Amino acid sequence: EAVVAYSAEGIAGISRAMHRFVDSCIVPRHWRGRARPVVLNNWEATYFDFDTATLLEIAEGAARLGVETLVLDDGWFGKRDDDTAGLGDWVVNTAKLPGGFDALIEGVRARGLDFGLWFEPEAVNEDSDLYRAHPDWAIHQPGRALSEGRFEYLLDLTLPEVRDYLVETVSSYLDRYPISFVKWDMNRLISDAVPDGFQHRFVLGLYDVLGRIFGPRPEVLLENCSSGGNRFDLGVLCFGPQVWASDCTDPAERLVIQDGLSLLYPPSTISAHLSVSPNHQTGRTTSLALRFAVSAPWVFGVELDPRVLGEAEVAELATGIAWYKEHRQLLQFGEHHRVDGRGDGRCQLSVTGDGGAVSFYYNPRMRAGSEGPLWQVPGLTGPVHVQRVLTDDGPTLDAVLPGVALAQGVPPLPLLEGEVAIVELTPQQARS
Repeated sequence: EAVVAYSAEGIAGISRAMHRFVDSCIVPRHWRGRARPVVLNNWEATYFDFDTATLLEIAEGAARLGVETLVLDDGWFGKRDDDTAGLGDWVVNTAKLPGGFDALIEGVRARGLDFGLWFEPEAVNEDSDLYRAHPDWAIHQPGRALSEGRFEYLLDLTLPEVRDYLVETVSSYLDRYPISFVKWDMNRLISDAVPDGFQHRFVLGLYDVLGRIFGPRPEVLLENCSSGGNRFDLGVLCFGPQVWASDCTDPAERLVIQDGLSLLYPPSTISAHLSVSPNHQTGRTTSLALRFAVSAPWVFGVELDPRVLGEAEVAELATGIAWYKEHRQLLQFGEHHRVDGRGDGRCQLSVTGDGGAVSFYYNPRMRAGSEGPLWQVPGLTGPVHVQRVLTDDGPTLDAVLPGVALAQGVPPLPLLEGEVAIVELTPQQARS
């Protein structure tokens, strides 16, 4: 199958046509037009080093921020203290989680949060009970050594017994516990020598597994992930409404990643988390305001330990999350308009809808001798009230401007390096 889009409005028109198509025809019906929750994923907060008490402290901090779901990432099962062992043994590690999921989920929900869970069902460590019991379930070719990557082998999803095992295992958790969110990871390539057509049959096997698990449980939000965004495609979006865009959470990197993805995929499908500074992947130091603004136009989430935040940072982030939740229907399902800096480094993104617009103007890197791109917010006509929000730094903006002028472009906002402006635009008639 193929999808073909046409527009007389160039790439921008094609992009918005694709957004409408994916939102209305591809994602599961239950999630079409339904706002996605704000999650906190514990991975960059703890990696493998956590216990029940630690997670409940994180949940307490997440609740203060306005987060709605705590997602427990890798390390909760088997002998999983690092990535060399335990994968495939989907049994709760009670040394880390005394009382198991019953105690943990009860504590999370008592703090006002829903609970989500990470799986990597398609892979197995050699050092695991599953591999010792079923070495024949790993992808292999007679007479050849198995190809290991990231200390993992891949299970052969072309085998019915493997698919049945995965369906039964994941489904048992979803049926036993109040789990509202699943992050489904897949962290390596098929690198074994395989016959022609095998990879296609493998993916069809994956679709069978996903359909059997999530088809009967449409209310469970499935977020696909594959070492980041390596599985960002229309196929997996038929089973889950969003995909983790990249394991790199650095805001300067994410600006580029999310801009590219959004050419085809709507913001409601692009999962983007605010993480700590300095960033764990690049070491770059950035402001909380910039990190928030880079994540806010998409499916916003948090990827840090709230216990390390100062009181001022907690207040700033909580205010931002409250603002995001107030505007998320527009941000996730409005029309996105991108303007790049033509090599300047500055860029902007505006989201328009029936109730006005929100515009994000970024200056992650200052360039000498350049004023930056004009500030443009397409689709406006009559007078519009514009107001910069969520910051006390930099230039203020609170005025009425003609929508036609904004659509054509006005002088760029005077921002220093690392600064960002978030501007709300409200038609005058909507304010009267």
